[in-house]
Amino acid sequence: MKRRTENKMGKRILAGICCIGLLTAAGCSQNQEEPDPQELYQAAVEKNGELTDLDMTMGTKMTLEQAGETVDIDMNVDMLMSGYNTSDLQYQMETTTSLLGQNIEMTAFYADGYYYMETSGQKLKYPYDLEAITEQVENSMGGTVSSEAMTELTAEKEGENTRLTFTGDPEKMTNYTKEILSNMQTGTETADFTIEKAGGSYLINPDGYYIESNVDMDLLMNISGSEVSVNTKTTSTLKDPGKKVEITLPEDLSSYTEVSQDLLG
Repeated sequence: MKRRTENKMGKRILAGICCIGLLTAAGCSQNQEEPDPQELYQAAVEKNGELTDLDMTMGTKMTLEQAGETVDIDMNVDMLMSGYNTSDLQYQMETTTSLLGQNIEMTAFYADGYYYMETSGQKLKYPYDLEAITEQVENSMGGTVSSEAMTELTAEKEGENTRLTFTGDPEKMTNYTKEILSNMQTGTETADFTIEKAGGSYLINPDGYYIESNVDMDLLMNISGSEVSVNTKTTSTLKDPGKKVEITLPEDLSSYTEVSQDLLG
């Protein structure tokens, strides 16, 4: 039961963080001498969406506070993906979650219609439709967010790169995040939370790809009838966009125990 709970927690926390960490949108400021931030963002979204191979890292620091007591959660994710948006999709993801002095490690793979995961000494697998896993990946990577969800988007040169800095409308960002979680079908679609403050930035390289995102959010969550304040800071980095990624699958995938996806939530 403990292992099953850890599996569910890791999967749901990761899904929520992945969504939160990749929230962006277009803004409304414009300068005749500088590129329009909205155009820069839209162009970057299109270019990143055309990538078939990804090498990404993500780090998240969360602080939960209730009645003067705090709990810190750190999560680090390394993800490799090849064949994205093709029939040969494969990915590898290594996740470490630090909570209450303990580290929960999980390694996951997707190949040949199966999702494989190893955590807490268990090796499990279950069939996962290609269309469904592709949709989940798309949602977790984020997409074009309506400019109505943002109150400001500005652009500033940073060396050869351009940094887009945004401020979110709390109510609309809350609704958007809940919609994303619902589409991902991770069991968090009924989560009771409100985003009170959101902002961050995206770094656009000279080739037009966004290679870094930083998001800082304050949330108010209802957990078992109690209100908990949450601050989450997430940094995501995309390495060498456009470079081909090679994924080496474990040789013992046949030894993974097949289970029902419903069993893991």
